[in-house]
Amino acid sequence: MRRMGRSAGMWGAGRLWALAGAVAAGGCGPADAPCGPCPDVSGRWTVQAQAPITACGGPPPQASLELTQVAATVTAPLDGGTLSGTLFDSNRFSLHGTLAGSGEQRDSVRVRALYLPGLSDGGMAQLVEGSWTWTSAATGCAEAWRFTAQRQ
Repeated sequence: MRRMGRSAGMWGAGRLWALAGAVAAGGCGPADAPCGPCPDVSGRWTVQAQAPITACGGPPPQASLELTQVAATVTAPLDGGTLSGTLFDSNRFSLHGTLAGSGEQRDSVRVRALYLPGLSDGGMAQLVEGSWTWTSAATGCAEAWRFTAQRQ
């Protein structure tokens, strides 16, 4: 098998597909439980976002996410607010929160991703299958972006 660059090929195509298939079979739903013991996802992550899947004129994903973790609870600051959520035993996590603003209506943000740990040969940890959804409180329009991220 041809070896790709460290960030894309650290798993090799076959191992990455096998992991994706195993995770898809396990899903990220009612059967998922908070992790324990948990992998360490804390730190600064550089986000590479694609064009939005749906567009409403909302803010794009941040260029980086600073994740803080205590056991299975994960948080990240976001525009004066905080995203918070859970890291599951499938290595998936889900965060949600609202953007700082005035008034009672506050736009919401939901972030979901799959954590792939780095390898001992120096391969970088990654977030894959990421989705960043901003929902307008005023219109209800939801703007969705796909992303990947790499730990800095």
